Amino acid sequence: MRRAPAIALGLAALAGALAPSSAAAQAARCSASALPVAVVAPTPAAAAYGKELPLLARSTGRRVTGLTLRLTRRGRTVARGALGRALTTSGGRVRLTVEGALRAGAHRLAVSGRASGCARTVTTTRSLRFSAARRLAVTGVDEGDRTPGAPRQVTVRVRPRAGVPLRLVRATLLDAAGRTVGTGRRDAAITRATPLTLALSRDAGAGTYELVLSARSGKERASRVLRRALVLAAAPPAPLPTPATSLAPTTPVETPTGVTPGVFAQGISLRWSAGTGAGSEQRGFAVPGIGSGEVVCSPRAQYLRVVPSDGSHETSMVLWTHRDWTDWRESALRESTTTLGSSPEFLEGLNKFSAPAWDGSSNGSEKRSHGYMVGVVSDRGPFGGPGEARTPTTIRISWDWDFTTGGAERCSVDLDVHTEGAGGDGPGTLQARSLPVTWRGSATAAGRDAVVRDVPGFGRVAVECRPGPSGSRRLTVVDPAPGLRVDAWTFQGSDTTGVSLVAAPYVLELPTNGLVQGELWIDDGTGRKGDLHELLVASRWKVNDPDPAQNACGLAGQVLRR
Repeated sequence: MRRAPAIALGLAALAGALAPSSAAAQAARCSASALPVAVVAPTPAAAAYGKELPLLARSTGRRVTGLTLRLTRRGRTVARGALGRALTTSGGRVRLTVEGALRAGAHRLAVSGRASGCARTVTTTRSLRFSAARRLAVTGVDEGDRTPGAPRQVTVRVRPRAGVPLRLVRATLLDAAGRTVGTGRRDAAITRATPLTLALSRDAGAGTYELVLSARSGKERASRVLRRALVLAAAPPAPLPTPATSLAPTTPVETPTGVTPGVFAQGISLRWSAGTGAGSEQRGFAVPGIGSGEVVCSPRAQYLRVVPSDGSHETSMVLWTHRDWTDWRESALRESTTTLGSSPEFLEGLNKFSAPAWDGSSNGSEKRSHGYMVGVVSDRGPFGGPGEARTPTTIRISWDWDFTTGGAERCSVDLDVHTEGAGGDGPGTLQARSLPVTWRGSATAAGRDAVVRDVPGFGRVAVECRPGPSGSRRLTVVDPAPGLRVDAWTFQGSDTTGVSLVAAPYVLELPTNGLVQGELWIDDGTGRKGDLHELLVASRWKVNDPDPAQNACGLAGQVLRR
């Protein structure tokens, strides 16, 4: 019993001896130098960033809360931001708001936070250097297309120059205020046209954004940067449902579409003159739900290009092309269709002959031209499937160029692209109504061989593509309004035939392989074309193959109120 005080005294002494050691360990554990945070920039090129600097942070050990970052240069704050959640080893993106402009050179980054087990916030600083980057040279970057089924993803297509691979590719999408709305990356080398997916961090509506692309070109050790405008379409219109039952050949029935009539319209102009075309020779556009495209007009190349985003789908582009060289002219129907193993893109020349030389020499034979194209781009669904009726896009393009005199070259191109989207039926409202019919194999045609759309003030427009040699393949205006007129032209090969319908039945036979262009309007007795609607239908069908499984039909049409 007398030993108890001695034991108590010994324990107290031991506790006293340990206390300073524990405090020292805790202090060391929570020192600034021990803040377990690693921070890197997606690319060191200063030109790759706008008003936001998205730094990548990751905990190298313990969980960190209250993480804030402040970037300074020569004592002045350049950017600052915070992570609104705990930082773990899985990492996170800290968006710093740039105050002014980010410039090349050495910077100091102050990293503040509280590590798990620490009672106080500590700050550590480290160096972060940004470089001045040269312009990244690529053959092209195609317009952004919403990834089907993933509204917060956008896919662009990067095309490197031949023989010059791109490595460590980084992409940032900026809005008009310079804020980052999407990012993407690819570490593996890109040697040919390759899709690059950007994840959107916030809702991005249809409009024009800035795409900042950085990459290492060839064997270079420093990144180059390319900044360019990128047109982003609205979320892809939903595929139009097919009819629930096969329709009797003479009794079209209303087919619900699930899409509010409206239109996503893109009006694009390309103009340059006085030989100063550099930087103004290319314009991009979106083909909602299908892919992207571009139009190019320079003394070296003049073309329309469409790149489908899903290589597993059959995609078609049908164009009626008219070229005029003043002394003579020609017209022709052109169709491009993807197949398994075919080129992943459509390239249609505005020119017919080889392009003239850039230096204005006599090389090349087409130095002056004007003309137009009109047609339809459509998606017929996955290869090998029964066919899907998807929303098509119509294209109308006109051009005029003169490259005859060096230093005085000029070019102008106007392009209109229309796709059905959300909208309304108010007076003067721009609207598009899609008319798609697709089936593969006669046995799959039932329930897929017709579609009907209401066109207020005109009636109902139906398209049919029945299987079998005796089946009907036609467009009909059902329940027509009084005074309706339909003027239409059918293009096949290099031939054009026209017809004017002023009374029922309003029926247009659809060609085996061709394009129908028309106008629907109401004749009020004055001769004016009031409430004009434009019609385009691309048509390809085969119904007499000895093997019924080889028969197919693809109709892609649109009625557009301008």
